[in-house]
Amino acid sequence: MSDAKEIIVGIDLGTTFSLVAVADEAGPRVLRDENGEGRLPSVIGVLDDGSGRPRVTVGWPARAHAVENARSTVYSIKRLIGKGLDDIRAELPFLAYAVEPGPNQTVRVKIDGRYYSPEEISSVILRNLRERAERQ
Repeated sequence: MSDAKEIIVGIDLGTTFSLVAVADEAGPRVLRDENGEGRLPSVIGVLDDGSGRPRVTVGWPARAHAVENARSTVYSIKRLIGKGLDDIRAELPFLAYAVEPGPNQTVRVKIDGRYYSPEEISSVILRNLRERAERQ
């Protein structure tokens, strides 16, 4: 018999907010960040800092970034996963960032001449939540 404790981890990738929770011998709970916040805004900001590589912020810092850099702040990306341009045409006027046709009849986001799939953007949010869980 093993003495290993079973821990179940669940991630909710939400349209507006995302979170990570665990269930262990103490019961279920939402994992909080260093500021005590359980929710993570499902937002990323992409900054060109002149290094040739974009600097990406996630969550609350990205949301704050939106005030001055709306065109390079991506939100509600979950709505674009697996969609084509015709599927989201009605939503385009409400998005500050550029959305263009991508490969295989899907869409992609264009920021500062670089293209990002909705899945790539979502993976940044998921990675942040995974790292939160690993720190606990």
